[in-house]
Amino acid sequence: MHPVTSEVHLRLKGALLTTFVANPSPQKLTVPPHKTATAQWQFHAAQPGKLTIVVSAKSNDGHHDSEERTLTLLPHGTEQVTARAIFLPPDVTERLVTVTLPNHADLTMSRLTLRLAPSVLSAILGALGYLVTYPYGCVEQTMNSLLPNLMVWQLLQEGKVKVPWLEQELPRMVERGLTRLYRFQHDDGGWGWWEDDSTDLWMTALVVRGLSEAKRAGFEVSEHALTRGIQTLQRMVREEWQEHDADSVAFALFALARAGAPMPQWRPKPQGIPAAAPSAPSPAPNAPTPFPAALFKRCSPYGLAFLCLALQEWQHPAASSMARQLLKMALPLQEGLRWGFGEREEGTAMRRWTQDDEVTAWALLALMRTNQVDAEEATNTVKTLLWHRKGSGWVSTKDTAAILEALLEFTRRFERYAPLTPIAITLSLNGSSQTVNLAPDATLQSEQVVPLSGQLRVGKNEVRIAKPAGVSLWVTLVNRQVLTLPERMGEWLSSQRLLQRRYERLLPKVGEDGRLIWQAHPLREGSSVRVGELVRVTLTVKCPTDFMVLEDPLPAGFRVVERESVQEQREVGEVAMVPKEVRDDRTVTYFRSQGTYTVHYLLRAELPGEYHILPPRLWHMYGTDRWLGAEARLSVRP
Repeated sequence: MHPVTSEVHLRLKGALLTTFVANPSPQKLTVPPHKTATAQWQFHAAQPGKLTIVVSAKSNDGHHDSEERTLTLLPHGTEQVTARAIFLPPDVTERLVTVTLPNHADLTMSRLTLRLAPSVLSAILGALGYLVTYPYGCVEQTMNSLLPNLMVWQLLQEGKVKVPWLEQELPRMVERGLTRLYRFQHDDGGWGWWEDDSTDLWMTALVVRGLSEAKRAGFEVSEHALTRGIQTLQRMVREEWQEHDADSVAFALFALARAGAPMPQWRPKPQGIPAAAPSAPSPAPNAPTPFPAALFKRCSPYGLAFLCLALQEWQHPAASSMARQLLKMALPLQEGLRWGFGEREEGTAMRRWTQDDEVTAWALLALMRTNQVDAEEATNTVKTLLWHRKGSGWVSTKDTAAILEALLEFTRRFERYAPLTPIAITLSLNGSSQTVNLAPDATLQSEQVVPLSGQLRVGKNEVRIAKPAGVSLWVTLVNRQVLTLPERMGEWLSSQRLLQRRYERLLPKVGEDGRLIWQAHPLREGSSVRVGELVRVTLTVKCPTDFMVLEDPLPAGFRVVERESVQEQREVGEVAMVPKEVRDDRTVTYFRSQGTYTVHYLLRAELPGEYHILPPRLWHMYGTDRWLGAEARLSVRP
């Protein structure tokens, strides 16, 4: 074996985005036998965007190789996404909308996009992508990404719509989702949020219902997993119903009914054990129900909708009278119906992670299935739900799945689809026009997503939408802004200091027992570490509410290390969490309950350089609240 000499070339696609710090000319490397050699070029990323790097090498003995990678250059800022729904009825041919961008908007990265739907079904099909591509995967998100797709699949099987990508992908999606859910099933037959937490009534009901719907749609489902889930749910409802939130019990009854299980026999609470405190009693329905009066009285409109749906599945005569009672509880609106959590439902646990749009969707579904709402009232209610859309979906996977289920029922009952004559939609941004053509079958296809081609500007931007008379058009305008901020602005804006992040170098030391331990030494802003050294990341998080997600961006040049490989020296009594997921660019941690938490993970410095670390982000999984922490800078020396 002899040393090999190679000439290494670097080529960038999108070179306008970069400025070289050092000479980008080819480098000659001599590689000893059984060794490696490194070629390095330094460049400055001048603008955010996509950058493709192509490296090729040719040796003196005639061998050659190359590799191509695409990098995403992130902006120094934070992304803000807002959406606005616009409805153009048949007699309206044009709408003008104004969008205002602030002075610190990054115009090179900000985008305006329109989603065009000529029918409710078209809007539904467009929203399926949000659930399919949602980047997190606990039990709730896995199940709620599958359920609406299963219901659309039934429309596909009936030949009512044609969605080629769904026909091709759904069988694989269902198989992956079911495999994940089987893995998450607990030893007692139920489910929690993850495979390693406690069994939860709502999550068990959600999965039992989902497995049942998959089976109804013709997919192969593990009878063993489904039967165990049904038995666990029956036991929890029968023996523990007074210990749980009434709305969760109502949802469990709906899940059992959809699974074909018989109506449960109720077991009274043993004396001496207090039941959950009821809220103000709901008025009793006209017809007697098979449910305990205490359960009915503790339900919000959300729970009453599930009780009504369960009774309808069991073909019980009280379903219609309960639906009429639910109708009386609707909030007064000029047009359409709306439900939510009133003052008397302040204590219900479901209020913490349920939006009023979701309550409305379930109530509307109950009224439609019991034939207690007419086409006009249902149509106006659906319009309100579509007006509250936040882009491709609504606020969360949970409310999006529920709303899509109600909208699908609406399309089955009330929408009629006649082929369109080909129509042209004219769109313009700040005077720059473009035309989109809708095909005759557009009402049965997914909505069209159209990025506006005009130039954005700071201040007011005018968006014009024009269509022929005689057709309806739903438009969702999505404003995706990147806002550049001075460093540490996130920390200043978050006045409650909900997020604090610190970095510490870990240095080895022999403990009193002779074992190797690691001592922590704080790293200040701009500090440096050497290649191979360990860095501990500590995040102190104050969660203001339940169901929060923490995303902490990873610094380039570092790699996450398994904690079990390092024995650390900690404060007495310290209890630390670790991230639930490690992605290529960030760690992800989930918090079920409000409170103060400490999160630790370890990094190993691997590549020399100066690194700018974006701020950690804390957000509500089922709400719109968002918080930022502070940025940081670290460097790695050879």
